[in-house]
Amino acid sequence: MRVRGRLWTALLAVALAAALTGTGCGGGGGGGGGGGTPPPTQPQPGITFNGATVTAPAVRLARGVGSSGSVLEVEVRADQLTAAYGVAFDLTFPSSLLRFDAFAEGSFLSAGGAQTSLQVAETGAGRLVVGHTRLGNVAAASGSGVLMTLRFVAVGPGSGSFSFTANELFDAGGNGVSGTAWGGGTVQVTM
Repeated sequence: MRVRGRLWTALLAVALAAALTGTGCGGGGGGGGGGGTPPPTQPQPGITFNGATVTAPAVRLARGVGSSGSVLEVEVRADQLTAAYGVAFDLTFPSSLLRFDAFAEGSFLSAGGAQTSLQVAETGAGRLVVGHTRLGNVAAASGSGVLMTLRFVAVGPGSGSFSFTANELFDAGGNGVSGTAWGGGTVQVTM
């Protein structure tokens, strides 16, 4: 009887341990399905932007801090520029994914209290024409900072790119400044 009692106690201990850890034979619970492939997860809506990598001195695009959800703010940034009095460029963007919404001036060209002019016009689907300059008899700006922020709103899913064309950086005398790299970027919209 004593052997039987110990055997019974050992079996009870194994059964109790199996119940507590969820292992053992047969066992109830579980919730069905057992071990198949989990259902696919839906991608979260949003916009991903990656600026191109370029070597300074450069004018390049970067994701702005006001980007969230279906809104993309793209900063046009000066990166180690010298003698920058103004910039002019066309910017193409994927109009099947994004709608141009607004623009705001950055602080780079207005540094030192300089008066400035910023003009942004959408001249066709997916094309902005931009001119931004200091005004008056003031020295050109040097260094790094935000020239302007361009705001876009998502209108469709997919991927595309931003590209500069007809771009020019000029000095206080109106002369083109050579040796400046221009970096666009890529965008992915999930809806």
